[in-house]
Amino acid sequence: MGRKLSRFFIRGWNVVEAPEMTKALVVMAPHTSMIDFIHGKLYFSSCGYKPKFLMKAEMFKWPLSPILRALGAVPIDRSKRVGQIRQVVEAYEKNDNFILVMCPEGTRKKVKNWKRGFIKMAKNANVPVYCGFIDYKTHSMGIKCELDMSGDDKEIMNRMKAVYAPMEGRNKGCFDASPDEN
Repeated sequence: MGRKLSRFFIRGWNVVEAPEMTKALVVMAPHTSMIDFIHGKLYFSSCGYKPKFLMKAEMFKWPLSPILRALGAVPIDRSKRVGQIRQVVEAYEKNDNFILVMCPEGTRKKVKNWKRGFIKMAKNANVPVYCGFIDYKTHSMGIKCELDMSGDDKEIMNRMKAVYAPMEGRNKGCFDASPDEN
């Protein structure tokens, strides 16, 4: 979809331009609705990007496989956790232009502790992590900042959650950006 057409579909939203990126991992939050996927695709298309997202390999069967790949889905074998990280690192190594979008909440339901796999993926691939957002409270979407990846996983996660704390998802009450306890 073209940039102008994408901008047409997200008119009325305050769109924060994305920085120049060739290889990056973008975490997107709040993720409380399937509509977030559509808004995210429109946002990145309006900025001229075609990001990728991970999907379980079992979904890549005919007739879905070509459609999923066209949307930016990357098949991932979930049988081994370490294998997933390696698969993502290899994708970054094989491609000159690879932007991966992940939702650290891992679900549209309210969860306190978010998934931390993106931290290992980004560190092992040596790519920057950006905090992308779709905030229904302010009716805005974009890239908020580059995430400081220094410190341990808990410190990184809590820094990231602080970025998202004032935001609100489409489905109120389904988003928790309070600090991780473990």
